[in-house]
Amino acid sequence: MDVVHILDGNNFFSRVFFAGGRSISAVINAFIQVRRKHKGRFIVVFDTTKSARRLARYPEYKAGRKSSLTPEEYENFKKVLNAFIRVVKNMKVSVLEGEGYEADDYVAILTQMLKRFHVFIHSTDQDFFQLVSDRVTVIKPETEGNYTHITPENFFEIVGVHQQFFVDYKSMIGDKSDNIPGIDGIGPCKAAKYINEYGCYEDIVDALKPKLCETKKCKQPNATELKILNGANDFNLARTLVDLSLVYNDSVLKNLVREKVASTKQDFNEILEALTEIDSEDCFDVVKAACRTFQK
Repeated sequence: MDVVHILDGNNFFSRVFFAGGRSISAVINAFIQVRRKHKGRFIVVFDTTKSARRLARYPEYKAGRKSSLTPEEYENFKKVLNAFIRVVKNMKVSVLEGEGYEADDYVAILTQMLKRFHVFIHSTDQDFFQLVSDRVTVIKPETEGNYTHITPENFFEIVGVHQQFFVDYKSMIGDKSDNIPGIDGIGPCKAAKYINEYGCYEDIVDALKPKLCETKKCKQPNATELKILNGANDFNLARTLVDLSLVYNDSVLKNLVREKVASTKQDFNEILEALTEIDSEDCFDVVKAACRTFQK
């Protein structure tokens, strides 16, 4: 089976940037190293806009995010990121971003469209764990150049719940980084405990409901179980924001992907312009050599 690698661009850029690679040269060199280490076609996805669908459902989605950078550092962060996006777009690499869709949406739809390929998703974002299957592997970068491959075989060992219940798990605990509320008072340990005992959220509720009818002398729901029973609205909201399968039938997104992949190009002049704008003409030869290496 042929291979396609999908790189979470913002995730990759942030890891390199905050590890000390705060120049375009450092980021590009890191990208080239990833390309050389993992053979096969690469598609890079970026978050350049918030999800229109999620914002319509929940206006507070991703609200309140704060940066640890000073204003000057943040301006440099954006400048280098924008240059990186421009360079990658012209390195004969398919880049998917914007148009009211996020990286999550593009990655999810790609895993459905690339059915003849084994897809490797490179990211530390746990949201992609729900996409793991016999032909979809998440490669999670660790420290010192090590990687963890998340597959159906080791999923439970790594995550703590079976892959089929991962969306329920995420919907119960929410996601603070995206300002997605889960069920109040339910964290990873409690969610995993009840999921592993009963299954999906609906099965958990069905198992706990009879306790509501018990008398004081019999076992009634404890505080955690009451939160689960009363948390249906929060769970359902989180699920609409977390569940990546909701884009599988989005024909607009599918057409966008086809158009963007078809427009993949290689333009040395565009790369040079992007690099010289931030005084990084020195790495042009490196990029040029990389383009030749990865042209096929």
